[in-house]
Amino acid sequence: MEIEPSEELAYWTGVIQTDGSLKYSKKFKYWRISLYVSSKSLEMLKKIQELTPKLIERQSHIWKDKKEDTFYWHVGVKEFLKSRVFEIFDISFDDPPKPPFWCLQEDRLFGAYLAGLLDGDGCIFIVKRRDDGRFDCRAQITSGDMQMELRDAIESILGCSVRMWKCHPISWEKGYHLDFLVSSKTIEFIQKYVLPWIQISRKRHVIEKFMEIRGWSQWGNRTPTSGATDLRSTIKPIGTC
Repeated sequence: MEIEPSEELAYWTGVIQTDGSLKYSKKFKYWRISLYVSSKSLEMLKKIQELTPKLIERQSHIWKDKKEDTFYWHVGVKEFLKSRVFEIFDISFDDPPKPPFWCLQEDRLFGAYLAGLLDGDGCIFIVKRRDDGRFDCRAQITSGDMQMELRDAIESILGCSVRMWKCHPISWEKGYHLDFLVSSKTIEFIQKYVLPWIQISRKRHVIEKFMEIRGWSQWGNRTPTSGATDLRSTIKPIGTC
């Protein structure tokens, strides 16, 4: 089969790199990619199941854990490892996630890839500034190590600054956070290339709510709607992972 760079493959890659794992099953004696998520991420998991046969011609299923509120998905990839498809397409399974070279060549591809990362290991927050009381919307991605290549890609393609810092030692999370602002610099890119691919509705809703209040109802429209210039009276800090 032939595989070509696409938004579908870019999103699939972003999710697999963050929430997925490549392991050898001793029980069934084959290599497989697996995802194990809570019910909060079921929308994402169903999209991966939908895309998989279109991308790699492999059928897959979703199973529900009988004891916990979690869902499990896997697909066999033995032949793809033999034919070096993942190596050719620069799809690594290391931590932190590394953007494949082809995702950096077009905005639509990087946008879909970024949506996959946000659905997989991302959080979207609306936070209050300490200095002036106004609000920012931040997109955050967490991984086991510093995400240097992802940082460089976001700064280059979205044209914004990116922060990275180590997770708080008392936090349940381990590793490093990376985040950037949903702002006048990034809103056109996010609405045109990222939002259409975010599958987890609660994450998408936070960005859409922030855009609505800011008056960014259409990408490229930076004119605030009446009464939307000051967020202090219209919105409260919210966030979701």
